[in-house]
Amino acid sequence: MQSNTLTTLNGILKPLLKGNNLKAILVVAGLMILQEDASSQLSSINIKLGVRYRLTPIHLSGYSSVLINPDPPVLIQQDGHLAGTALFAELEYFTNKRLSIYTKIHSRYDQFTQTTDQNGNILNTKKKIFFDHEIGIKYLLGNTSQKLSVGTSIVKGNLNSGFTYEKYTRDDNGNYIVTHKKSDFGFWGFQTQAELSWKRFYTGLSISYLVNEKFPDKGPLMFISVYSAYKITGKRR
Repeated sequence: MQSNTLTTLNGILKPLLKGNNLKAILVVAGLMILQEDASSQLSSINIKLGVRYRLTPIHLSGYSSVLINPDPPVLIQQDGHLAGTALFAELEYFTNKRLSIYTKIHSRYDQFTQTTDQNGNILNTKKKIFFDHEIGIKYLLGNTSQKLSVGTSIVKGNLNSGFTYEKYTRDDNGNYIVTHKKSDFGFWGFQTQAELSWKRFYTGLSISYLVNEKFPDKGPLMFISVYSAYKITGKRR
């Protein structure tokens, strides 16, 4: 019986191991290995789309708005363009079952400046599209269906917030000298977050400490944000 089995196997394998058949087998095996590896890599990548709501910032320096340009005055209200709703997209890569690195882009169309008259009445409001970019790491806790992760990140905020303003000074004769200055509201910051997930749905809370070294507020700010997201690609973990 054993002899018959070996003879049968030898009859099947011998033609396959000859010439081009052997090369074809090796090629197919290689492609299967590459496909399995690629599938494993893709399953470690998550793409999420979501909405963030950032509460009114806490101005640790005490400043929340400033007037520039004496005629007409332009009111910069940082609370107006730092808080509010934003849409975001996130790309997350798991290095193992628990640790991941991610990058996230937020976009919002929000208040930028308000032009006022001499009595402080608002004449018009200018809006712009702002972007916030963050990159960080997360660590997944627990093995239940509702998973909790904690993370930390570096934030670059208020991209596309550049503007030009006029600065008035007096010379020795008492005459006004007008100079045009360029600045923006960009800032760097650090963020910590806690995120709860269930299947493909995510919700989280983040606290950010932001240092604004640009005009007009040179003091630090603190934000509290809440967000929700849906994972459109990636393996359920």
